[in-house]
Amino acid sequence: MDTNVLLFKISFILALNKIQTSSIMKTKILNILLILSTTLFAQKIEWSKTYSRSNHATRPNLQLTHDNSFILGGTTLLNHYTESGDIAKNSKQTEWWLVKINPVGKLIWQKTYGGTDYDEFVKVLPTHDGGYLLGGYTRSVDGDIHSGNKGKADCWLVKVDASGKIEWEKTYGGSKEERLTSLIAAHDGGFIFTATTLSTDGDVNVPLCSGNGLWVVKISEKGVIEWKNCYANTGLLSENAMITSVPKGYMLTSSSVKASELTPENTISMNYNNDIRIYKLDKKGELLWVRMYGDENNKERIVDFKPTKDGGFAFAGCSRVVNMNINDSTNRNWDGWLVKLDSVGNIAWEKTFGGKGVDQFIELLITSKGFLMAGNSATEKNKFREHDTNFTKFWLLQTDINGNLLYDKKFDSEDSNFLNSIQPTQNGYILAGQEYYSDGCRSKSRIKLIKVRK
Repeated sequence: MDTNVLLFKISFILALNKIQTSSIMKTKILNILLILSTTLFAQKIEWSKTYSRSNHATRPNLQLTHDNSFILGGTTLLNHYTESGDIAKNSKQTEWWLVKINPVGKLIWQKTYGGTDYDEFVKVLPTHDGGYLLGGYTRSVDGDIHSGNKGKADCWLVKVDASGKIEWEKTYGGSKEERLTSLIAAHDGGFIFTATTLSTDGDVNVPLCSGNGLWVVKISEKGVIEWKNCYANTGLLSENAMITSVPKGYMLTSSSVKASELTPENTISMNYNNDIRIYKLDKKGELLWVRMYGDENNKERIVDFKPTKDGGFAFAGCSRVVNMNINDSTNRNWDGWLVKLDSVGNIAWEKTFGGKGVDQFIELLITSKGFLMAGNSATEKNKFREHDTNFTKFWLLQTDINGNLLYDKKFDSEDSNFLNSIQPTQNGYILAGQEYYSDGCRSKSRIKLIKVRK
């Protein structure tokens, strides 16, 4: 039964019988209704599957295909071990992994792409011809990278047909470091990708790219650059940047982090500066306005952005209060953060959700009931490992259109899970992430999918 129907029936019965209740009794009734609503909204697991190809498989991105199956992309890490069990020197290699699965998670086919160096996968995008456009970045100069490498790392796009066969591939960048962060279909055909850049030359030879830029590139369906713009971020590197299609243009969003906080493994620390920027662009990428969000006492990160039915916008992220009286090593609590904006970027309201541990949103969906956030939670103990306080679970949280909590569901597992992507289905959602486990000797990771029903 829908919770709204249940609440209406109870309210109707109370009014019909003119029941007089005390404030204490009213509070008890409200608590009962909250428990009932949480139970009624709880997601039920239909199936759960894992996929592995190597020692590590990470950062999956899942999309619905034209034939109602699913396409799953991720990064695999191949470590070569010595006889003593240690990782051999200079043996780390990553490559892209593309997997086609049917509606119940059965593998149809799989392909790999890359060279002999680091190749990091970011996004798979179904195309109108039944194929796929894959996006990420690479440091390789061999293998499938025939278009050359312009610097330390380049953005790399690969167009494949419906069976995963490469049709074309291109690299984009300058003499330093470029990392693709998002990829979408453009309003007028072709595609747009965003990237962080440290270059000022090559393909990045545009105004405002001063070495710490946020780079936006429009390409044709064959990968030819049609226009490009750069948005300066003085002294900071824009990470987690993404572009979203909205009526008459695009919204570009980013969190900022000091370039010194980049780690050698091409990952970003969680020490984000209190700087979230949202740029409104027209269809040609020209800047219309920019807004900045953040609090000097907090650290914030934006992870997803969506237009809303009322002409405004909403974004999800995570927020952490910085207590200067607490040593940073013990002050690592993060909360999921939901912010509603009006049509020109003014904050209408904001809400945080979470407990005493690390709770992070990863994606935001607009639903018929309001806002659905998918993410990760390390707040509660796991029923399989009660003494493991760093155990991360898949997390779904639904609110109404005003940000009021409707349900909060965390998925227990025997291994620590980290959600990366969520895909709506006809009767629910598929959660895609990575599961960390041990084979008895070494820690490994594999892709995990959970199908949940509404």
